[in-house]
Amino acid sequence: MSFSKVPVKQFEWIDTQRPSNEEIATFAREAKLLHSDVEFLLEDQPRPEVAVRADYVLILVRVPVFDKKTRVTSGASVAFITTKDRLYTLHTQPVVVLEQVRQEIEDHPNDHEPHIGENTISLALYIIDKLGDSSFRKLTRLTKHIDIAEDAVFFGNERKMVEEVAILGRDVLDFRRIVRPHISLFKNIPDILDENTASQWRRVGGQMEQLWELLESLYNSAKELRETNDSLLQHKENELLRLLTLYSIVAIPALLLAGSYNSGAPTFEVIFWVVLLFLVFCLGFVFLRAKRRKII
Repeated sequence: MSFSKVPVKQFEWIDTQRPSNEEIATFAREAKLLHSDVEFLLEDQPRPEVAVRADYVLILVRVPVFDKKTRVTSGASVAFITTKDRLYTLHTQPVVVLEQVRQEIEDHPNDHEPHIGENTISLALYIIDKLGDSSFRKLTRLTKHIDIAEDAVFFGNERKMVEEVAILGRDVLDFRRIVRPHISLFKNIPDILDENTASQWRRVGGQMEQLWELLESLYNSAKELRETNDSLLQHKENELLRLLTLYSIVAIPALLLAGSYNSGAPTFEVIFWVVLLFLVFCLGFVFLRAKRRKII
């Protein structure tokens, strides 16, 4: 387990990574969590959720995490539990951006505290807002990769880009799957919030909707790019097939002509070499034409 405690204004932010079941049970007693909420936190892949209780507020979000080795985007669940004077964050896997936010607040509290209200829910929303900003940065990089792939496709690299376009499309789909449940998560504003915190809540909700709109645009771009790449690749394959068909139309009669001569005839060797050179010339012509048109 990784544990850290950060003072923020008059509150404490306690971040816990990979807690054991016993540690969660101890934490549940301290925070007075309901049994149903404890079971919810112990699920392997808990869904995004907002639960307002008498003694605390539970907010669970999923943060997109990109694995550079496998090039797969997955969702890391982060639970925010706000009590009167403490904010608890629980997560079972490392979340780099959460660690960066924690480090920034710890190192430069004066830069962040003016944007945090007078309750722990405001602190939780401030951190969630920072996590959303990191998602926008990831989507900006993804947009650049799609633009690069688009340029490569129209420069005649359709075959090389088949796998790359598929990976980009999968990345967009994974991102959409993570963000989709958050669209309605912050639509209903809890009655317990003051005006400033309610404004923060609306801002986070608007941020989720903007993320979704951007993802929809990227999804359509990735889909159209894949269709265009497949269409160009199919066109080149048809063009190559047409050239090979023309070559066979010329080659077959020439081979039949050479085969019609008796191998013992004095002109057979001359005919054989003439036909062979002719076929090599035609094959070279097909190859150069295909290369010029970037078919192969």
